[in-house]
Amino acid sequence: MSLSFGLSPWILILLGLLAVAGAIWLYRNTVPRVESSGRIVLSGLRMASLLLLIFLLVEPLITRERTAADPPVVALLIDDSQSMVADGDTTAIRAAAAGITPPGADVRAFRFATDLQVDVPDSMHFSRGRTDISAALEQTLAELEGENLRAVVLVSDGRYNTGRNPLHIADRFPVPVHTVVLGDTTSRQDVQVRRVLTNEVAYRGTALPMEVGIRHEGFGNARVTVRVLEGGRVLDQEQVTLPAEAGEVPVTLEVVPDTTGLVRYDISVSRSVDEFTYRNNVASVAVQVLESRRRVLLLGGAPSPDLTAIRAALGTDDELAVDLFVRRSSGGYFQGPLPDLTEYDLLILSGWPSQGTDAGDVDRVASAVAEESIPLLLTLGQRTDFRLMQRLGPILPVQPRVIRSGRTEGRPVRTGAGLRHPALALPANAPGDAWNALPPMAVTDVTWQTAADAQVLATTAIRGVTLDDPSLVLRRRSGARAAVLLASGFWQWSNLPPSLEAYQEVWPTLTGNLVQWLAAPEDDRPVRVRPLTTSFEGGERVEFFGQVYDESAQPVPGATVDLQIRTPDGTTLPFAMRSIGSGRYRADAGTLPEGRYAYTAAASLANEQLGEDSGVFSVGPLALEYQDTRADAALMRQIALRTGGQALDLSSLGALSQPAAQASWLHPRDRVVRSSIRLWQRYPFLVLVLVLLTAEWFLRKRRGLV
Repeated sequence: MSLSFGLSPWILILLGLLAVAGAIWLYRNTVPRVESSGRIVLSGLRMASLLLLIFLLVEPLITRERTAADPPVVALLIDDSQSMVADGDTTAIRAAAAGITPPGADVRAFRFATDLQVDVPDSMHFSRGRTDISAALEQTLAELEGENLRAVVLVSDGRYNTGRNPLHIADRFPVPVHTVVLGDTTSRQDVQVRRVLTNEVAYRGTALPMEVGIRHEGFGNARVTVRVLEGGRVLDQEQVTLPAEAGEVPVTLEVVPDTTGLVRYDISVSRSVDEFTYRNNVASVAVQVLESRRRVLLLGGAPSPDLTAIRAALGTDDELAVDLFVRRSSGGYFQGPLPDLTEYDLLILSGWPSQGTDAGDVDRVASAVAEESIPLLLTLGQRTDFRLMQRLGPILPVQPRVIRSGRTEGRPVRTGAGLRHPALALPANAPGDAWNALPPMAVTDVTWQTAADAQVLATTAIRGVTLDDPSLVLRRRSGARAAVLLASGFWQWSNLPPSLEAYQEVWPTLTGNLVQWLAAPEDDRPVRVRPLTTSFEGGERVEFFGQVYDESAQPVPGATVDLQIRTPDGTTLPFAMRSIGSGRYRADAGTLPEGRYAYTAAASLANEQLGEDSGVFSVGPLALEYQDTRADAALMRQIALRTGGQALDLSSLGALSQPAAQASWLHPRDRVVRSSIRLWQRYPFLVLVLVLLTAEWFLRKRRGLV
């Protein structure tokens, strides 16, 4: 025990002497005069109260120390995932785990799958769909931080399917991990749907292929039926003979979607007698089915190699349905009259309008683009009529200001904006000097006037001299997008000689980038909420991410975002999204049963509605835990070895409770406990000061002192 002060003891002594001197001086002469014994008593009371007040004002602190022994803590982690049901008797698991009672140790039981939860009697149901051993070990350290954790007992089959490799955690784990391996390490008779490969986006009425991998153990030469179903309706099926040796056989199925939206397809393989489990005989995929492919109208001013190059590049994109109309020199189009332009999702003008083009057709294009906000891509041609081009007016980001007929060779030079824009992103395998290595284009001597809100991605270099003349101009205005390539002769980029084979993908990539940017939908919704994926696997946590904007498209922090999820049976599950700053929001709906779900999110601020968003997502069946039916004893042994623990089985788990086994790693931890008493905060001292001052006042009044 020690006593300390907030000020130097010498200051305390000095103040004490001043208090004593002041008390004596105060009562050396009194009116009326008081006998010496009375003055001594009064001086003593005043002196005691002053000394006590000074003592408290310097903040006296009494510190005490004692040594306490923290009992050793043992964390018992039991795998609560689905695979544990098949790996052993769950009653035996609970009974053996309950028998771990090391002498003098504090056993803390936890169950885990993707996260750690404190175990309570009968709380383990072995029904969770994922296993994350790394997270369980890390969360154990966080849960028992500051306690005398001496060991971890990990009861699992070692099959993790989420999170990091547990060996990375084991290399630096501070205490031994004793592993208890459950399950059979040998292969079991089983047939399962191992993988399903298909497109994430499909179109109604268009065939959608699916490649399915069927894996088996112990069913060589057996005949099985693989089916694809939608809502219980069989859409396609195929009978296959499993290979004689254990392994995987590919199966190709095909469906033709007849509805739009998020559609879930179930792929199943027929059951075989004596299978280890039927839970992995089915897998699900979710496909976003669109109404149809995007329709593109390609207008050519005349037959030309450039027009052929554009058509070939568009043909590599299965999501585009291209209608080609080419103007004849005698008037009209080879394919007949122009169709209804409003039915198209994108207009591409190659060398159009050309000389002799009907001005009415030009006005129709200008009107359709302006009124329907149809994206537009225009490229020049040898016969482009620049005066008719001026009739397209404000729908273009650039206009011919001074028209000249001359042409020369030039190369595009990316501007600062072009270096960052995805439209000019090169293929991953293309060399960085593509723009200089490709054949030159033909550029006109026309002087161009760019719109104020246009973005110049590339200018022109002629004979190595970079000019300010634009060669690629883009613009976004009122929800509509337009791009103009002020050159021709790029057909050479699609017909490169063998020496330039490395640049073969530049032209298709450039065309695809421009089409993708032009056709990208403008999203001006004030509330935007979406799930992290439209198709969650069984047992995977369903999480949402959202953004909220005001009328000026500025992020809105602190809004209330209510999320409602409608289950397949019509039940509504409410959730509140939490703000993560800068107008962004998140929500965790946990794990949900398999099925197709719909959600609605509504945002408000100060009782004012800001907007809503909605969508759909699906959850697949709980089959992940059954994709590999063998216990991973090698992983469990490595965890024990790297942490200094023991690798055990269920029958030897009780050995950890034997005193001889505990001596080396279970022992209390001495801990110094310090406690402090702030005397100036103790009310008895205040009472004593009041008593002393009251007694002095009472005696002064009895003697009539003034």
